[in-house]
Amino acid sequence: MDKLKLYIIGFLVAIIAIAAGIIYKWGFWMLVRIVLSLGFLGLTLMLGFFLALTLYAESWKYAGLLVVPTALSGYAAYLSITWQKLKTVGGIILLFVLG
Repeated sequence: MDKLKLYIIGFLVAIIAIAAGIIYKWGFWMLVRIVLSLGFLGLTLMLGFFLALTLYAESWKYAGLLVVPTALSGYAAYLSITWQKLKTVGGIILLFVLG
């Protein structure tokens, strides 16, 4: 087995151990909350970066197209962190998956 496979297996074992520790200490729903919050936060930062880039390039058409997903992702991140209106978060997830 080469080093790359060992590193990948070690990384996966570390992720599973962290997830198991979170479930053991705080429960499954806290793990879901952390995953959703980090996912939406990362998506918001990525979309915000591309929005800033398109505004800097003065590409107003694409900037206009990026405003709505960036705002929705930021709102979903806020709702995930505060753990409110979970049906709205589910709707935003569904909108992103179908889009």
